Amino acid sequence: AGNSGFDKDTVTSVPRTIGNPASCKNSLGVGASHRGLDVHGKEADYLAAFSSRGPTADDRMKPDLVAPGVSIHTAYAHEDGKTVQISGTSYAAPVVAGNAALVRQYFEDGNLPCSWANNSCNMNPSGSL
Repeated sequence: AGNSGFDKDTVTSVPRTIGNPASCKNSLGVGASHRGLDVHGKEADYLAAFSSRGPTADDRMKPDLVAPGVSIHTAYAHEDGKTVQISGTSYAAPVVAGNAALVRQYFEDGNLPCSWANNSCNMNPSGSL
């Protein structure tokens, strides 16, 4: 979805910051979620402040999905054996893609929500599933 959802000058999240391609009608926009404390001190999941957000120019709600994208522990590319914590929607999108691949494989393996008793249903999911 992008990382343009936060205005550093006003220190607030800004609506209508989602851009192309995430705002396109037939695309799946992925935002970053953040686990933090709510106003009552309880843990809750939120759309990360930096994550771009809708609505789009034609008032559709975006992002479509969110996944963890704040303080992700990952390898540091410039030094062997070192890791860093980093944030961004670029870390949320692979989580969604990996889960989509697992769902597609689940269906390919014949685990379908129909006639479980006699295994009478088949499915060859398309690449878009």
